[in-house]
Amino acid sequence: MKSYKPQEWYNLIKDLHGLIIEEINTVFPDTLPELYPKLVAMYEFFRLVRGEAFNYSRPADMGNFQKEIYKMEDELKKHLKQLENKLDVDDEKTSYNLDLMKKMFSLKYFNQD
Repeated sequence: MKSYKPQEWYNLIKDLHGLIIEEINTVFPDTLPELYPKLVAMYEFFRLVRGEAFNYSRPADMGNFQKEIYKMEDELKKHLKQLENKLDVDDEKTSYNLDLMKKMFSLKYFNQD
């Protein structure tokens, strides 16, 4: 299993952050109900890479990078909050996609066949 150096891990996180920001920038009002759950999943994956998981690959100490990484997380959260505020929970498309998101995080997600 590869063990990353702090600069390598930071670059990975920075690239992931950039990909998520690019995806956020593709959201339009008519695509928001469909994309919002995916963006939440991306945000959660960012948090896992940032430091909640990958314990054997991630450097134990990110040193000076840690503060910048938390800023990236805060920025993503801010964007998602703004998008969340634009969601119409009474809209059928929104309800459908939020239900899919709930299923995605359920214990039986992979046993739905």
